[in-house]
Amino acid sequence: MSLEEANGKIRNAWIAGLIAVAASAILAFEYARNPWGIGKWDWLDILIMLVLTAAVYKKSRVGAVLLLVYYLGSNIVTWVQTGYWYGLPFALIFIYFFYQGVRGAFAYHELTAVPTSDA
Repeated sequence: MSLEEANGKIRNAWIAGLIAVAASAILAFEYARNPWGIGKWDWLDILIMLVLTAAVYKKSRVGAVLLLVYYLGSNIVTWVQTGYWYGLPFALIFIYFFYQGVRGAFAYHELTAVPTSDA
C-alpha cells in the first residue's frame, strides 16, 4: 500500500466516523422526541465516537482499532437487546470503512517510520 492509499483509507474512515456520529445523534433525537429526553448513554456514545473519530483523523492506530471494535460491539449489543437487525446493511458499510482505516493507519506508520541504525 502506498502512502497516498493509506492516507485515503484513513480519510474515508474518519469521514465515516463523522457520518456515524451524525446518524447516532439524529436517531437519539428522533427516539427521544426532544433534546432533553436523550439519555446519558446516548451522549456518552456520541462522545466516545467523536473522540475515536478524532484519533483516526490524527492517524492513530489505537484509535482506529478502538473505533472499529467499539462500533462493532455497540451495534451487537443494540441488536441483541432490541432484537432488531434493520441497520445491519449500513453497519456493514461502516465496519468496512473502519477496517480500512485500521489498515491505513498501520500502513501509514509503517511507511513513515524512521529507520534506526543497529550498528
